[in-house]
Amino acid sequence: MAETLKSRVEAYRQSWNSGKLDRLVSHWVPEGLDYSDYLTRNLHMNNDVAKQVFGGMLSLCGDIDMVTRNLSGTADNAVWEADINFTCLADFPGSPFKKGDRAKTVGVSLIEFNSEGKIVKQSDYYCWSPAE
Repeated sequence: MAETLKSRVEAYRQSWNSGKLDRLVSHWVPEGLDYSDYLTRNLHMNNDVAKQVFGGMLSLCGDIDMVTRNLSGTADNAVWEADINFTCLADFPGSPFKKGDRAKTVGVSLIEFNSEGKIVKQSDYYCWSPAE
């Protein structure tokens, strides 16, 4: 596996853990994003919709700890298995978790990068899991 892929995904993971939307968005292409989140049923989001959805989502999450479980692929394509642990800052819609709960999702992201290393397409397949 290319070192480039590892560094790209690690930087992206750190942006998730920061909880800051601007850091997250910096990994996406400026226009033409195709992002699908199957847990929340937000499919084929463009940049504007993805910013709105993930901005709202990040506002509900504190102490984010995204952990890579497995990573494979090439410099252009990634299969990224991860756990996402966080504290709910409010009741989390569509989940079994309430304000103050430690929540967890487990799943995989399929990611396509362009030649500049920006995410062009991402499909997330996550599900809720009992928190550790």
